[in-house]
Amino acid sequence: MRGIIKGRWLVIIAWVAITAGLLFAAPNMAELVRNKGQLDVPAEYSSGMANELMKEIQDKDESQVALVFHGDKKLSSPELKEIEVAIQKLEKNKAELGIKEVMTHFKEPSLKGQLVSENETTVLTSITMVKGDREAKEVIDALYKELEQVDVEHYYTSSWMIDEDVNANSQEGLKKTEGITVVFILAVLLIVFRSVVTPIIPLVTVGFTYLCSQSIVSFLVDKWDFPISSYTQIFLVGILFGIGTDYCILLLSRFKEELSSRESLPEAIVETYRTAGKTVFFSGLTVMIGFAAIGFSTFKLYQSAAAVAIGVLILMIALYTIVPFFMAVLGKKLFWPAKGKLAHSESKLWGILGNFSLNRPLLALMIVAIVCVPFLFMYDGKISYNSLEEAGDDVPSIMAFNIISDEFGPGQLMPTQIVIKNDERMDSEDYVALAEKISQEIVKVDEVEIVRSMTRPTGEPIKDLFVSNQAETLEKGIGEGNEGIKQISDGLKTAGSELSDSGPRLKQATDGIGGLISGTNELKSGVGQVEKALTSIEAGIRDGSSGTGDIKNGLNEVKLNLDKLATGSGQLLEGYKQSANGLSELTGRYKEIQTNLTGVSQSLAGLNPSFEQMEATHPELQADQSYQTIKKGHRVAWSPWQQAFQSSIGILFQCPAV
Repeated sequence: MRGIIKGRWLVIIAWVAITAGLLFAAPNMAELVRNKGQLDVPAEYSSGMANELMKEIQDKDESQVALVFHGDKKLSSPELKEIEVAIQKLEKNKAELGIKEVMTHFKEPSLKGQLVSENETTVLTSITMVKGDREAKEVIDALYKELEQVDVEHYYTSSWMIDEDVNANSQEGLKKTEGITVVFILAVLLIVFRSVVTPIIPLVTVGFTYLCSQSIVSFLVDKWDFPISSYTQIFLVGILFGIGTDYCILLLSRFKEELSSRESLPEAIVETYRTAGKTVFFSGLTVMIGFAAIGFSTFKLYQSAAAVAIGVLILMIALYTIVPFFMAVLGKKLFWPAKGKLAHSESKLWGILGNFSLNRPLLALMIVAIVCVPFLFMYDGKISYNSLEEAGDDVPSIMAFNIISDEFGPGQLMPTQIVIKNDERMDSEDYVALAEKISQEIVKVDEVEIVRSMTRPTGEPIKDLFVSNQAETLEKGIGEGNEGIKQISDGLKTAGSELSDSGPRLKQATDGIGGLISGTNELKSGVGQVEKALTSIEAGIRDGSSGTGDIKNGLNEVKLNLDKLATGSGQLLEGYKQSANGLSELTGRYKEIQTNLTGVSQSLAGLNPSFEQMEATHPELQADQSYQTIKKGHRVAWSPWQQAFQSSIGILFQCPAV
């Protein structure tokens, strides 16, 4: 201590130089808090492991932002129109704002139930953003500036926006804390020492300590990821100014006494630190060890309090170097304008209280109990895990969160997520069933309002995935198959009846065709006779061997044959007409039957998608013999009738040509 007293000016110069160098070279504490001060859950906890899994599948550059429009009462049509125009403006300036996608019920009306509150006072819009290299505050300012002309109350919120606002709020709170602390310390020291000089010593000592320790912590955070949070600086200010002032009061009070009893100033300083200095040292050592031990906790908020241990270490050095400097330089002037004897007199108040406690300990304990017990009963033990309450309700991102929480529920903005990772693909039937089973169990938990999963993306289960619904579909398909088979049976009965009714007509048509063939042959013979007679007449005329009478007789014979030929031709024409009418009617009946059977065929073909869907959902049906019998049966039942009908059509249209 005597060496410090002798080299006191070198000591104070070293303090100023070191503090200035640290302040100049140290990283910005606020930036470190913004970048590394998030309160993440330890990796060994389930939520921590889930966060790590989510990071593997999420795009690190993308983030979700909620834009909420709110009114005190139901939003009017002009207000809704203004909101729609505002969202369109964001869409228009996507590139400049870093917006990747905007999801709103104005584009997807099906989302209205999820994005518009039941009382229609709030409209929610989901925005996917890419911040890139921009600072969070820069992005926030750009988003608000884009909608500065919108009169409807609106706020943005997201996890990183809340972090930014909480950090900004903590910095403002830190400044207020520093101001209140300084004023409070000055007031206490003025009351204790009744001096305008004495209060400056603790402030200067703790001030140097705070500046140096904060700079050292920032280096540790920047280089070695020392734990930090938005509360680190507040911890440093509160604890360092608290215990620092307390230790200074103890040392200065002892120094004031020693000045009265010691002949020289150095001896008074040495004796002060020989007595009160030991108390300060061991007390500070205890505090330092306590806060250092907090650093072994797993929660980052508590770990960040370990910075206080560094601050206490620097404080101990300052108490043993800076305070002696002021003692040696100022001496008795340290307590100016106090006059007379510097030694303090015994306090009458504390003397009375002390004697009472010693003489009547039980009564003293009863008085303490009367004062304390009511407070114990007033404590309800309610614990709040909402850290957002500490930032206040006037922060924009937290105001948005509170609006969404009130109108949609807090899970809409920050839902609890269950992450499942497996070595094999999980898009099979077994894992779909597992996801639905998990969803059914979770929805039973109290306070769980809705569950979204691969089987219920909108919160409601997809009915087509359930076996009961698929069995109903299969039952419906089989029913349609039975109906189709019944239609086949009825159609075939109708076809049989039509064929039976067409039997006489078919026979008549066949007989008519035979008559047509016979008449055609006779007609062909008559034409031949006419041709022969004409040839004979022609030859007679040419060689003059026939007379006029012979020619006349020949012409009469030709006329007679021609008359017969005309009569035969008419009869043949009438036969052709009758055959044509019979065949046309028969063809029409067959076409009607064909139309009915085509409808039956289409009904049976409509069963195929139902069978395919069942096989895709339940592959085990491929090995089910009963199922395969049903599936093949509807095809086998139709094929023979189809082939028989096609054969009948072929026979009909293969009748001999006339």
